[in-house]
Formats: sequence, structure tokens, C-alpha cells
Amino acid sequence: MKIGNIFVPVHPDFCYISSGFGLRNRNGVIEFHRGYDFATYNKNIPVFSCFDGVVIVAGLSNSPGTGKRVFIQDKITRLYEFFCHLDEVLVLPNQKIIKGDVIGMTGNTGCESVGIHLHYERRLIINDKNSSLELSPNLLQLFRSQPVHKAPG
Repeated sequence: MKIGNIFVPVHPDFCYISSGFGLRNRNGVIEFHRGYDFATYNKNIPVFSCFDGVVIVAGLSNSPGTGKRVFIQDKITRLYEFFCHLDEVLVLPNQKIIKGDVIGMTGNTGCESVGIHLHYERRLIINDKNSSLELSPNLLQLFRSQPVHKAPG
């Protein structure tokens, strides 16, 4: 979804960032969180791709923690987008994606999910080196501490 000149993975009026990038305390254990959790009140809020690419993974994870997920690769920049804990996956492997396409719906799937949300990551993978990337401050400032509206449904 495009807001101004920025593409966002979920509409900021219906969600908020419940866990950011970096170190966090999860049930008394300090861990590194490689992405952002966008919490919402309802399942089935549309999830959007933020750049053009090809779906490399779509569906239920082999590891139970991430639930239903979609991974998209931008073949030019070698950036990856990871979307986890989806209630519904709306794309197929090898499908071409244009930024702004709806790729799934928010959910609460996977044993590591602690509520309805989207776990979103951007990674750069070069020569098998996997680096997680922080989102730009311009994108993050679009999200409030709490959503303005409850999503319909």
C-alpha cells in the first residue's frame, strides 16, 4: 500500500508496531528481533508487498514458529521481504509481485505468535550472508502507538 511515496506492508490506521527491530525482552529472555511486529485488533487485514519481486515461499512453514508465511525476493537488489503469522496466503511460489499487491491477510498462526499481527522483515542476502535491515524512519513515523480505527469485520 502506498502512502505518499512510501510503500507500507499494512495500513497504519488499523495496526501499530508492537515489537520493533533489535533487542527485546520476551518472557524474561533477551533476544534479537529481526523484524517488526505490526499488531492489529482483527484478523484478515490486507498485507501488501513493499517492492517488486518474485514469491519464493508461500504457505505453512516447516518450522512451527512462523505459521503461514510469504517470502518475496527482489532479483535486482537481492532484498527479501518476509511476512509471517498470516491467516491467509494469497500468492503462489514463483508468482511475480508488483509493489502494492495484496499478498496475504494478517493472522495469528504459528506457535511463536502471541496475538493477531504481521511479523515483517527485510533482509539482504549476498554470498550466503544474511543481514536483517531496519525500516526507514519515514516509514516508521506513519505508525502510531495504537491504531486509530478498529478494522471492519
